[in-house]
Amino acid sequence: ASSKLNFGGGLALNSVRGCKPIIAAAGTSTRRHVSQKASPDVQELVTRVVPVPKAENAISIKASAEKPGEWKGDIIIVPVFSAAKTDLKEGEEVPDAELTGSAKELDESLGGILSDLVTENSFKGKKGEKVLTFLPGKNTKRVALVGAGDATKVTADAVEALGSAIASAALDSKAKTALVLPPVSGGDTAAFPIGILSKLYVDDRFRTGENVSKAPKLESLEIAGIDA
Repeated sequence: ASSKLNFGGGLALNSVRGCKPIIAAAGTSTRRHVSQKASPDVQELVTRVVPVPKAENAISIKASAEKPGEWKGDIIIVPVFSAAKTDLKEGEEVPDAELTGSAKELDESLGGILSDLVTENSFKGKKGEKVLTFLPGKNTKRVALVGAGDATKVTADAVEALGSAIASAALDSKAKTALVLPPVSGGDTAAFPIGILSKLYVDDRFRTGENVSKAPKLESLEIAGIDA
């Protein structure tokens, strides 16, 4: 089964089950679902070049309109931006990250657990920064905060890198199901799912034996705040 997540800019992300993501501009078709107008030679080329996914390696990527606080699964991953350095006085340290938007709403539904996680770990929201905690007695087993960097320097490359970092956190957690809160500081939103998919995609076409990548435990990754 598949659906589409629309991220603006004419880009749509097909929800896929398989090791090879499908990124397509609106109105186009890729992979084995080639446009019917394409010649047989082109269709054969695309089918031959793009690997067919193995069912045992399938990862479902889909939208979720469910409130994060009500979502049931293994882990929720929350991107958090750092404070703008332009707001700091000379010699002043970067303050702890501030939870905003859907992250703040999730924190409130969890009784302030995310705020405590920020304070206890002096979490700044810097790129590459990550903290995780368990949520006993909650719908979700764990929650992780991932640093998104300076909110005033959001570029397409930065958003794509953030998507990759979030996918990496999902894989590293060994979770089967993950919910991702999208970044809320603008920028090129289309780059976010591209970063996620680029990290999840593994090309084993030319690998054999022990060199073949082990199938990830992750089975489903949902992106919150988007109509499914």
